[in-house]
Amino acid sequence: MHSGDFLGLVPGEGDLSWTLPVVDEICSGMGSLFGGAALGGAISALEQAADRPVAWATGQFISFSKPPEVLTVDVTIRAAGRRTTQAFCLAHVDGRPVIEVMAALGNRPSEVHEVWAERIDVPPPLECPITVYQSDKPTISHSFERRLARGKLDRSADAPMTDGRSALWFKLPAELDVDAGLLAILGDFVPFGTHMVVDDGVIAGLTSLDNTIRVVNLVPTSWVLLDVQIYSIANGFSQGIVHLWAEDGTLLATASQTCQVRNPKPAKTLG
Repeated sequence: MHSGDFLGLVPGEGDLSWTLPVVDEICSGMGSLFGGAALGGAISALEQAADRPVAWATGQFISFSKPPEVLTVDVTIRAAGRRTTQAFCLAHVDGRPVIEVMAALGNRPSEVHEVWAERIDVPPPLECPITVYQSDKPTISHSFERRLARGKLDRSADAPMTDGRSALWFKLPAELDVDAGLLAILGDFVPFGTHMVVDDGVIAGLTSLDNTIRVVNLVPTSWVLLDVQIYSIANGFSQGIVHLWAEDGTLLATASQTCQVRNPKPAKTLG
């Protein structure tokens, strides 16, 4: 199953248009469309429009979308060469922009294939504790088994990761293919990493402003390791990168994000 089918993306009106119904199953625990799902849906539409795989895509989140809204996903091919296509995608609800995406698609034969990124040293997935996502409604997180490889299992009690690094294993549904759209969904976890590097209560919440995915090598895998590195928290923004590794150690892709940090409101006093 491709990521577009998993998300519910269907053809719309015209050759370069699709629709994506916003349902609880592709939303975050906040009840709005999960940012990675929005980018993943746009990537699936871009790949169908160009008939080429995404090599790089970056999305800017403009507004929230909640059930039962329906996104219209419109693609514009800006340049199509022999090996590479440059394209743009706008996902909107009745003209209100939700996410804008730029992408390069295609692949080129090359004798060079090297990876210098180093995977974080963590136990295999079955040796890591399961993390249970608490929500009254089904969310996109309920589609995956998650195991904490490095980080705070108890956010209120455990010490933060002082080196800025945390890691999370995701088990994929058996029928789900490893493609760029799926990796865009899994790459939207800089907010998770940010919570891992600060004491509980320091941050009230985070809002993703963008999400960029750079595809390296797509190989089948049952588990994907999210290797999260937070570079900085400054001026009200958190910035970080996520390396996505297959269980056999293959680097699948790299994602990066900037998130807006919301501070807790000061407690009200009586008198």
